[in-house]
Amino acid sequence: MVAALNGISTKQWVRQFSATVEPIASAFEVVLISLGSNDGKLPDPMTYQYLARARKSVAHAKRVIWIAPGPQFPARAQVQAVAMMHGDVVYERPVEQLHADSVHFSKAGYQRIASLVFKQ
Repeated sequence: MVAALNGISTKQWVRQFSATVEPIASAFEVVLISLGSNDGKLPDPMTYQYLARARKSVAHAKRVIWIAPGPQFPARAQVQAVAMMHGDVVYERPVEQLHADSVHFSKAGYQRIASLVFKQ
């Protein structure tokens, strides 16, 4: 299942998808979360609450893996904090495996993430 839309913020994801995902999350072997890169360039204290709500919606999944926003995004520390609180794995975005926008993975980056996820 894919619960995603290009360019949405964590707040938008929670409002659009959390109610749909929550009742079926226990059936998921692995959940991959990539949130925070579209949450703006300035820190927002509510981002942590929305990230925590996103994580709560998959609380019954067997394993949760986060893809951290790049270091230029304020939500990065909040993603890491939520993940740590739940004992989740966080994968970084190596600069050499990103497109010029420093957000989206190159082909090599997507292949690396896929291989990491399938090793879990």
